[in-house]
Amino acid sequence: MAIMGIIIAIDPIVDMARTLVNVNDSIVAGLITARRIDSLNKETLNDSTKVVESTL
Repeated sequence: MAIMGIIIAIDPIVDMARTLVNVNDSIVAGLITARRIDSLNKETLNDSTKVVESTL
């Protein structure tokens, strides 16, 4: 029964890592697709004024 407490405590951290990988994969897939169909605007991609800042 004690192992369940450890699993419940660690699972959110592992879940955050899974979410990070999924989000990064989605971003990379979108960039690769946009580049392959020649719709990637590199000026917009590299423009630091269009970056959304975190509110954390």
